[in-house]
Amino acid sequence: MIKLLIAGHDLKFTKEIIDYFNNHPRFELKIDKWSGHEKHDIKKSTQLLQWADIIFCEWGLGNSVWYSQHKLQKQLLIIRMLGQERMSQFTQKILWERVDKVIYVSSHLRKIIESKNKIPSNLGKVIPNVVDTSKFTNKKIDSSIYNIGIIGFVPKLKRLDIALNIFEELWKYDARYKLFIKGKQPMEYNWLWRNKQERKYYEDIFKRIKISPWRNSVFFDGWDNDVPSWLNKIGYILSTSDFESFHLSVSEGMASGAVPVIRNWEGASNIYPTQFIYNNIHEAVALIKNQSSHKNVEQILMHHVKNNFDKNMIVTMIEDIFTKLFLERGLTHE
Repeated sequence: MIKLLIAGHDLKFTKEIIDYFNNHPRFELKIDKWSGHEKHDIKKSTQLLQWADIIFCEWGLGNSVWYSQHKLQKQLLIIRMLGQERMSQFTQKILWERVDKVIYVSSHLRKIIESKNKIPSNLGKVIPNVVDTSKFTNKKIDSSIYNIGIIGFVPKLKRLDIALNIFEELWKYDARYKLFIKGKQPMEYNWLWRNKQERKYYEDIFKRIKISPWRNSVFFDGWDNDVPSWLNKIGYILSTSDFESFHLSVSEGMASGAVPVIRNWEGASNIYPTQFIYNNIHEAVALIKNQSSHKNVEQILMHHVKNNFDKNMIVTMIEDIFTKLFLERGLTHE
């Protein structure tokens, strides 16, 4: 058995990877769940370190710094970068000479992080985020053709104001349009609500909605993990961010048959079909209006996700990296 250790503070993007290796006959899996970017049970981490053959760090943050400093000679260390690392100082503390492979979820994220940290390019590999397409099989409700959705609207760089601008123009055109916002409220994040600029941004947003004529057509649905069921009512999935490394909710929306409406953030055209990318509010509104019979493109959207991000393909790519490095290092397992 190959002893695989997955370490990180936030494993929400890792569920399918964990499930795959937890049920793999050649791998034994253990988890080192950190409580923060730097916070962890050192005694537990040290014990797990002694046990592992392969260490897979989810996020290149404090976990990757610690494991790069403490890994044993024959152990393999793989780090997966998902986006937070772009603005983080942790990447400058990682001992890159002790890292065996770096997985980036997009090519533009790889370019940014490699140039910032002078990481050897031979360490890098782009493997997209994982989408379990089998979960998104239910049919849309009839009213979905007027329902616009956005998943996650904090912090400010998610640009809920742009989403509201798009929705407002559509509502003026046809009051049947509705905007559904799924995600935690900004006041649920203590670090964010203490930030004066972030707090004022959201206070202004809420005030704008409250005094608008379309206030009864905007819905905050809160957060739970049942994204597939929520997407049954969504006909269009918005991406309005200033920056995204991948934006998983867009691919999940596409897997459900929702039409993506994607702001032209850096790298978007390398991940998603260009016909669904907009440069301004006018283009976004026109994109939605022109897709009023969008069921015709549902299969195209679903196939794009299936062919590029599907769980079975992505986890196999990750396993191939583990196996290749394991053999190259001349390691043996029981």
